[in-house]
Amino acid sequence: MTLAEKIKQDIKKKGLKLYAVADRAGIDRQFFYQLLNGRRKFDVSYLAPICKALGTSPNEYLEWEE
Repeated sequence: MTLAEKIKQDIKKKGLKLYAVADRAGIDRQFFYQLLNGRRKFDVSYLAPICKALGTSPNEYLEWEE
């Protein structure tokens, strides 16, 4: 499962809307949709604001051990 797929799955599981997460993360909505749908390269610099918007840790998506 890709990073974008994991994030989309978490957004759905939490009952959030994509635009709401994009707004909270300070990322342009269209660009955010493109990131999650593989039309833009997902750079890890976007991960921190997205995680903050979701109330999660980057470790959950990158499978790092704490």
